[in-house]
Amino acid sequence: MQIKLSRRLAFSAVGLSSIVLLGLNQDDLKVRYEKLQIFAKALSLIEQHYVEPVKAEKLLYGGIAGMLEELDPHSHFLPPESFKGLEDETSGEFGGIGIEIAIQEKTPTIIAPIEDTPAFKAGIKPGDKIIKVNGELTKGWSLTRLGEKLKGKQGVAVTLTLGREGIEAPFDIRIVRDRIRIASVKPTDLGEGILLIRVTSFIDQTAKNLRDAIEKFQNGKLSGPSIHKMRLGKSDTGSPSREVSSKSEKEVKVRALLLDLRNNPGGLLDQAIEVSDLFLESGPIVSTVGRSDRQVAFAQKENTYSNFPIVVLINEYSASASEIVAGALKDGKRAVLLGQRSFGKGSVQSVVKLGDGSGMKLTVARYFTPSGRSIQAEGIVPDIWVEQYDPKVLKEAKQKRLAIRERDIAGHLLGDRESKRADEAKDTDSTLELDENVFSEKSPFAQDYQLIQAVNYARALTSIKL
Repeated sequence: MQIKLSRRLAFSAVGLSSIVLLGLNQDDLKVRYEKLQIFAKALSLIEQHYVEPVKAEKLLYGGIAGMLEELDPHSHFLPPESFKGLEDETSGEFGGIGIEIAIQEKTPTIIAPIEDTPAFKAGIKPGDKIIKVNGELTKGWSLTRLGEKLKGKQGVAVTLTLGREGIEAPFDIRIVRDRIRIASVKPTDLGEGILLIRVTSFIDQTAKNLRDAIEKFQNGKLSGPSIHKMRLGKSDTGSPSREVSSKSEKEVKVRALLLDLRNNPGGLLDQAIEVSDLFLESGPIVSTVGRSDRQVAFAQKENTYSNFPIVVLINEYSASASEIVAGALKDGKRAVLLGQRSFGKGSVQSVVKLGDGSGMKLTVARYFTPSGRSIQAEGIVPDIWVEQYDPKVLKEAKQKRLAIRERDIAGHLLGDRESKRADEAKDTDSTLELDENVFSEKSPFAQDYQLIQAVNYARALTSIKL
């Protein structure tokens, strides 16, 4: 069934309960009531005989949390305070340290730190394992308990003990909680008509803000980071090079878009659909398949950007909603994917209110890309596989490798092919290779090898003469 692009997958508690009851026959109901009687008896015994007084609310909440933890890593209970925090997160502002977490092998694992947050600034990295919070071991903790420990008053610090691949011993990081304000869309003018847009998460207004960024770029009104001049080709001591300046404000057009979804942990399904719809004129975007229904979101032709190529960057921490966008644009032949295999979260969670301010995240469906592929535990495979390397290390390795060759010795006799290339160089004003100017510390490309390759590929797609 086709769904409107503005529709958010959600159920009311009443509706969900009705569906459950309608799906049960008399035998199932009898078994359920028998088990509920056992639960009620256990609750009564605990209240009467436990060594210390305990509130019924705590026991009931614990029971609900336990049920959800038995299902999958993404279904969990949200007490009133946590549920309110979740609503704040999707609006783009909340209190905490700024990380997205999943439970892997019973250990809290960081999917990604949210950019420009205390966790990001403290050096938290995707894949870090949270071993302790303020000295308490976290193994076996639920996401609910972890969230309660990490969130707190602004200005109050929390100490995380982390395990990181490549570092033998666990280490501590002290992070001061703050008010988290998420800017989910971060555009950068790279010059030559190439627009880089980093999408950090999918929250309310992400699709609108992405469209606004493209429009502002095309109108010459884009604010924020911009590279108005980049030096291309060899250094002054090598082959000729030239400076390329961005076009005048009135002439700016998007010649290529780099959509950076790396380390994007996901977010709202409707925003992933709307972002995909910005670039697809027709066809399916994503299908969600639950226990009893299948829904398909289709692209609409109106207000679609279809006149420039797109390179989408993904990595192993691109998850959920970001995988929906990557899969839709790949299957729709609208973009080239560059980077590494994505995270592989192919399930959809519905946020359900339970009536007393609490709620739960419940996995209600799996999603499939337009070609019918499920990415659950498999991920999206990029068209161009590029690992993330340190460009400085690559440059040094290249220099060492080239140093042993005859052509690198100053004053060597030119070979026939070299002589021909030297003559051709006189008739051109640059080379096809990024040089040390792009690798310099002042350049935004300095430590981002994947982005450098994405820029190179975008140039090839737009046939820009260098």
